[in-house]
Amino acid sequence: MITPWKEINNGWRPSLALIDALMQRWSLEQAEAVYGWLQGKTQKEISSELRIRQPAVSQRLGLAGHFALNEAFASFEMEISKYKAEKQ
Repeated sequence: MITPWKEINNGWRPSLALIDALMQRWSLEQAEAVYGWLQGKTQKEISSELRIRQPAVSQRLGLAGHFALNEAFASFEMEISKYKAEKQ
């Protein structure tokens, strides 16, 4: 992720390196589940597309660490919003 703001980019560099390291360990199945989740799909929708049961989707997402990604994305979005508000 690169923003127009150097300060944010520099501050997030370590977190993004950790996210990248996490992603490098995903299996293809985990990556497919995360891809669906990133598109805003429900576990039921993902399970239907991948032709697997919903608990399998839940397991794949959990093993991929999607909860940590969710926290990181939420934090990143909050920081961007705060930064924009301060600059206006």
